[in-house]
Amino acid sequence: MGSITRNNAVLIIYVVLALLMYLGIYAKNEAPLLTGIGLFLVFTSYFLTWDLITSIVLRALKISYEVILARQSVILSITAASPLRLKIPAHVSLICSPHLLCNDDYYVVINGPQEQFNVRARWFGIAEILSIIIRISDPLGIIGNSRFIKIERTIPIEPSKWVLLAMGGQKMPGDYMRSITLMESRLGDFMYLRGYNFLEPASNIHWITSARVNDLISVARSEAGNVPRLVIMEYTPRMLKPLNDNRPIDEALVYLSYLKGLNFILVLIGNGLVRLLTITSSTSLADLELKLREIVIGMENTQELINRATSILGKYVKEVSTDELALFLYPVKTNYGLSREDVNIISKYLNKNSLLLITKASFNELIKANIDLSDVNVIVLGE
Repeated sequence: MGSITRNNAVLIIYVVLALLMYLGIYAKNEAPLLTGIGLFLVFTSYFLTWDLITSIVLRALKISYEVILARQSVILSITAASPLRLKIPAHVSLICSPHLLCNDDYYVVINGPQEQFNVRARWFGIAEILSIIIRISDPLGIIGNSRFIKIERTIPIEPSKWVLLAMGGQKMPGDYMRSITLMESRLGDFMYLRGYNFLEPASNIHWITSARVNDLISVARSEAGNVPRLVIMEYTPRMLKPLNDNRPIDEALVYLSYLKGLNFILVLIGNGLVRLLTITSSTSLADLELKLREIVIGMENTQELINRATSILGKYVKEVSTDELALFLYPVKTNYGLSREDVNIISKYLNKNSLLLITKASFNELIKANIDLSDVNVIVLGE
């Protein structure tokens, strides 16, 4: 879809030309009249020619793109080509879900080289690049032409086991040392250091000690650590509520990534429902965020979603379906936490050495309900 946009400069130019021609008629002087007519023809020819050329270019425009996820960034490579072999600089706006820090500061040359846009990841989960808007302005900046092009590319942003994703310029909240403890337990409890046996995996080598004694030293561990086999996670809209641009769900996914591959049972409790999942090394943790987001966005009014999308996309909102809006927009009703029924359900699942991932507000609700947490490992998200 293409559209023509003009600023007030066009109107001002034609008003000035009309006044100039009227002055010539009123003064019975041919010079202003002929000058006004000549400038009118020049500017009209300029605008119509430019509009015709750019309309043909945008209408036949072909976009080739490639998306690569590189740790904390999404690299979008774009090539814009048109049968009309003119090199025209264009301004590009990316329309993305809030998981990505997209902006309007991208440029591409139509029929030019491939351009790479480095988009910083903000949150874990299933992100989406919905579309791009290509805008072309004439050299005078008076008239513009644009086209809305759907991409609809979903990007799973999985939590890393070793690198905490920086969001909003700050490290993710939470007790990082506690995460390290979980990782130690996964490998087995530390017992002692010993000489390295070359039949052991290299991951057992304790490199700091090996460098100190100038010999390979390995770590002896117990057969199994104290890894929780049952993890209970709050699964309410409150998990999606950003606090200083950080969300509890992101921190929870980081903790789960440390335990991933141990085939533990994850119990998701919230909204009066219970979901039991077996988490293996192949389980997508990003899907947990998406499914919760779909539940919460489903609680919102469809017309309100359309109104929010209109404020972002403008007239292009008609190009996007309701299902696409549900994936693109972010829920706003994120203040709801555990219900009384959810609290009772959690109390039934808690057992010795289980791990509970819960927001601070919901943790306080468990305390008020006199739920016994003495034998439970509790991680208060956002602390």
